[in-house]
Amino acid sequence: MLLILLAIPTLVCGQADKKYPQYSPPVEFPVYLSGTFAELRANHFHSGVDIRTQGVEGQKVLAIGDGYVSRIAVSPTGFGNAVYINHPEGYTSVYGHLQRFNKELAAYVKAEQYKQKSFKVDIELKPDQFPVKKGQLIALSGNSGSSGGAHLHFEVRDAATQEPMNPLYFGIKIKDYVRPAISMIAIYPLDENSTVNKKSEAAYIAVEGWGEQHRLPKNQAVHASGKIAFGISVIDKQNDVPNNNGIFSLRLLIDSVEIFKYTADRFSFAETRYINSMIDYRYYIEHQKRLIRTEIDPNNRLRIYENKKGSVDLEAGKKYYAVFEVRDFNGNLSLLPFTIVADSVKQAKKEQKQNADIYFARADEDLRVTKPGFYASIPSGAFYRDEELLFSVEKSKDSLVPSFQFGDPGIPVQRGITIGLQPAQKAPQKDKMYVALFDKTGKNASYVGGKMQNGYITASVRNLGKFTLLTDTIKPKIQAINFKKGASVTALKELRVKITDDQSGIDDYTATLNGEWLLMAYDAKNDMLIYEMDEHMHKGKNAFKLEVVDNMGNKNVFETSLIR
Repeated sequence: MLLILLAIPTLVCGQADKKYPQYSPPVEFPVYLSGTFAELRANHFHSGVDIRTQGVEGQKVLAIGDGYVSRIAVSPTGFGNAVYINHPEGYTSVYGHLQRFNKELAAYVKAEQYKQKSFKVDIELKPDQFPVKKGQLIALSGNSGSSGGAHLHFEVRDAATQEPMNPLYFGIKIKDYVRPAISMIAIYPLDENSTVNKKSEAAYIAVEGWGEQHRLPKNQAVHASGKIAFGISVIDKQNDVPNNNGIFSLRLLIDSVEIFKYTADRFSFAETRYINSMIDYRYYIEHQKRLIRTEIDPNNRLRIYENKKGSVDLEAGKKYYAVFEVRDFNGNLSLLPFTIVADSVKQAKKEQKQNADIYFARADEDLRVTKPGFYASIPSGAFYRDEELLFSVEKSKDSLVPSFQFGDPGIPVQRGITIGLQPAQKAPQKDKMYVALFDKTGKNASYVGGKMQNGYITASVRNLGKFTLLTDTIKPKIQAINFKKGASVTALKELRVKITDDQSGIDDYTATLNGEWLLMAYDAKNDMLIYEMDEHMHKGKNAFKLEVVDNMGNKNVFETSLIR
């Protein structure tokens, strides 16, 4: 084993191989990260780094170099308030989850929001409108959009393609002497005659040790036969921060031959959902733990891979020496060596599935499934590999609509599948019915769509499982938080209104003051609308009106007079 490890070629991190402009940090204080580039997230790779802002909002956010503001976006989700700066070197820097923009940008954005009569805006700008200099204040850090806490999301993109690149190439230095930590590996049999530890299903093995001394318990050997692939669960740590972050590079060598490698250099947004093919998706759904798989699915279009072999055909009676090699951006290395003993291949008996319809969906072909009261239209490329989809019906005495099990939540979906459910002839208020998907407990169902087409209620979904139809006739709730109807608001700096909908969810809202459209910022994660007092609130009595509509068209109206 020692000779094998010594034969592993040293990986030179990308920062030593490539030349990039070295920008200044976007904050004034030392950079600590709560998220790294290409970190594994739900349905996507993290497109930048998350910079800790000392636990508070309102920190200065600075331009990393000369350039001009090319885009400003405001959204209740995603990056929230975001600024994009184009730099003459050919890159775009992105600053997300901002609390507010600097005065000049804020005034321009507000004017555009009133012009478009929309809180959500995406504004493209010309080079001469807002030029910036290195170190110039552009915004204050915040927690807007889908952020889960105060921080600055920071990206560097290739300006020509808008592909995100690893920001640590561009001069941001972090303190990191900590090696990545490996917690588990998986070994997957890839065909019906393959086995792992005498069984035909995947083996998941906890890992012990640290750094270059990771090991399987008691240094046990893995017994396998036929064609197999691997998976690994790994995190990275940095000095002085508690966060579990993503790694920079991963390699797998068997008998000193590299069979898998990827490096977190760059990717495109068009590829990011293919993360569900890279990971062991079923294990993630069941255990909320992500393992990176070495097997490359036929419909996996990720370009992040540098070696796509990913599997090995074992020769019976032979012993193999394998090693996972994991690095972070600063070059800290962790190793997991292990031995594979190849057993004889035995012909497996095919399992016969009973009591359900089974549909074989090819990854590169369209498929239409039609059953009484149900259909599914599956486009080519919806799945990463060929899949078997089980169909069953569960009828309920308390409902006019049965539940339809189609596939299962452990099958990842890349492209939208149209699901159609037919309401019963005697079902009331069909125009208020929507398609709902049950969670893994089978007790709670959430809205996924509700469009009537040719007698079916349809939805485009990218998750499989148990579907049914529910009815939403209840209007959204509106609650004034810091003021009362007809009261004086002279002492207030803002009005706060909570809007919620327990079924189909909020679709849209419109606020007016004295009959004119009023800008109210929408903090979707907290269900809060916020109006910052300005010149639109006149002295004396003001007529305030708020209309909120859910996804099934149910509307609620809140009206009051406010005295300033």
